[in-house]
Amino acid sequence: MAILAILYGAWYSEIMKAVNIDIPKHDKQINLCIVKETLYKKCLPLFGLSILTTAVFTPSLISIVLNSILIAKNNGLDAYKSYSAVKTAFCLVIASCFLISFQMYLLTFRLFCKCKKLK
Repeated sequence: MAILAILYGAWYSEIMKAVNIDIPKHDKQINLCIVKETLYKKCLPLFGLSILTTAVFTPSLISIVLNSILIAKNNGLDAYKSYSAVKTAFCLVIASCFLISFQMYLLTFRLFCKCKKLK
């Protein structure tokens, strides 16, 4: 998860520059090379890493959530006594992985569309 956060922070601005690159009327080759390089060397690897990270930790997330629901159902208002900040933080981190995966999907799609327009 730390690697995902580091790469996301390091590459996000470059990915956004490629997404927002102009489409000139002539001589599109330079911009096409920039977009392709960003897509294949940054965006797709980051998208794949975010999907894998999310997939690895989703079963634990489901287990924690289901266990919390069961505790709340059985104990009512006393369920707060078994609150775990660590489990809550874990759930928030995995939720952020879901959000990064979704954003990377959108950015990958936009870069593919940009490549088509530049060809």
